[in-house]
Amino acid sequence: MILDEPAIHLITITDKSPSENKQKIFYLFGEHPRELISSETGLNLAKTLCGVQENFSFTNINNLLQNNIIQFVINANPLGRLEVEKGDFCKRTNEHGVDLNRNWDDHWQALVKLFLWPKRTYFLVEIR
Repeated sequence: MILDEPAIHLITITDKSPSENKQKIFYLFGEHPRELISSETGLNLAKTLCGVQENFSFTNINNLLQNNIIQFVINANPLGRLEVEKGDFCKRTNEHGVDLNRNWDDHWQALVKLFLWPKRTYFLVEIR
């Protein structure tokens, strides 16, 4: 990792009760940098769960957090987001040209067969 690259941050929200029986919930936002509303929605949801926004019942939030561990990645594509903020408003991929929401095994099967790579495409950093 280059030191001046933006990091991908994981936010965990829960209460202080024991976590062994809690349901785990994971939200991923910001895969496509041009879709700014995704990250903003995730950020507002995290703020609401932390009690910063006053548009939700705190009783419901407390009940939710007693039974769940909620994790967020608010911006899964920070370098792509920077490109959008600089004016590349149609950017959909990350810095390697990979679409983080469409790059599944079935998309790469022709390359797998052509180059005799293993059936799974874990050679891509984004999938590991």
